[in-house]
Amino acid sequence: MSNPDHSDKIEIIGRVLEYSMNALMDDFADGKHRSHDATILEILEPPARKGEQLIIYHDQSAANASPWRSVGATLRFTIDEDLIGEGVQIFSGAARDVSTISGGMSR
Repeated sequence: MSNPDHSDKIEIIGRVLEYSMNALMDDFADGKHRSHDATILEILEPPARKGEQLIIYHDQSAANASPWRSVGATLRFTIDEDLIGEGVQIFSGAARDVSTISGGMSR
């Protein structure tokens, strides 16, 4: 298992395809529930991942003006490389230095 403090970072450039409310539900033993919204991105870079979809779950709903909700927007961010190696689902807290390259339409 790698040390998260020494993980290699990878830059992701992706286009927002969809923002879904209540896309993931957590059910707890005490009977409580929690939902997570999700942004679905099409990866544009790095080239080895081009065309793959990346699902980014949000602990809190993204604000209406957030780039995570802006369908068609192209975003750039970095994540620990080992996170994307394990699959194509992350939580938004793992995305660092998020910036918008080009805009889209907020949903």
